[in-house]
Amino acid sequence: MDRFVLEHPNGTFFHQMAWKRVLEKTFDHQAQYLYAERDGRIVAVAPVFMVSNWMVGRCLVSSPLASYGGICAADKESEKALLEFLKRQAQDQQVDYLELRNPAGGTLPGFVRNPRYSVFPWLFLRIRKLS
Repeated sequence: MDRFVLEHPNGTFFHQMAWKRVLEKTFDHQAQYLYAERDGRIVAVAPVFMVSNWMVGRCLVSSPLASYGGICAADKESEKALLEFLKRQAQDQQVDYLELRNPAGGTLPGFVRNPRYSVFPWLFLRIRKLS
């Protein structure tokens, strides 16, 4: 996974496995590093962490305590497939919202920009919980 991230122009340190280990050991966040494959090769990566506390509620965040994260994809098709999977994961895990910190590409379908941040393009998708 790190090889794909290192070779991709939008890959950041926050997409790498080292950041996963830092957040797991330091803050005890549950990591879910998701990826998409095509013909046996990784074509998209999305690190998400379960964050749950009294301030933010229960949410999936990519990547907490980082400026950037989000989906790093080789093409739009891979990005869309991983995005749809992330939305289903958020629904299945009954989180309050899914937050992606995409450094490029603008606002994703169904997401809204967080107006509190003018520099960081953090995108939020409120999840409707199933009863």
